[in-house]
Amino acid sequence: KSFCLAILVGILFAFLVVLPFIGASVRINEIMPHSNNAYGDEWVELYNDGAEVDISGIIRDKQSNDSFQLKIPEEGYALIVSGKIDCSSFSGTNCVKLTTIGNGLNDANDSVFIYDGSSLIDDFSWSKSLKSSGNSWSYDGSWEECVPTPGKKNDCGDDTTTSSSELVLS
Repeated sequence: KSFCLAILVGILFAFLVVLPFIGASVRINEIMPHSNNAYGDEWVELYNDGAEVDISGIIRDKQSNDSFQLKIPEEGYALIVSGKIDCSSFSGTNCVKLTTIGNGLNDANDSVFIYDGSSLIDDFSWSKSLKSSGNSWSYDGSWEECVPTPGKKNDCGDDTTTSSSELVLS
């Protein structure tokens, strides 16, 4: 009887404690590859769909890379910003400021790669410039051109979307 109870407790422990960590992932959620936005410079938003994580990471574009340290809350967002942006602009969102992201993100024909240590977490490439619209590249089930929502859930309306055939996905 006590053996069965121990097995039942072990299974319950696995469901409540261990399983929430399995399958949790961090991904690139939004990229602002130009300075034509309310914050005045480039930024990359990460989303974590699992338990809180600390990343000792590298962000890079096609030509250069930078190291960063960032805590991403459970089912939450964090930002990597550059240049003139002050992290205090994003109240309630973890943020790290770099001088530039890579060597500066190109408006068109560039990529962002996020590594945790030497392991690639996620990457995204684009070929089209969004600078004139002031929009960002946002992931909302697929990559789309959307109104920027740094540190918040993406909300891509039908009137601002771009078909994925215009993107270079990696």
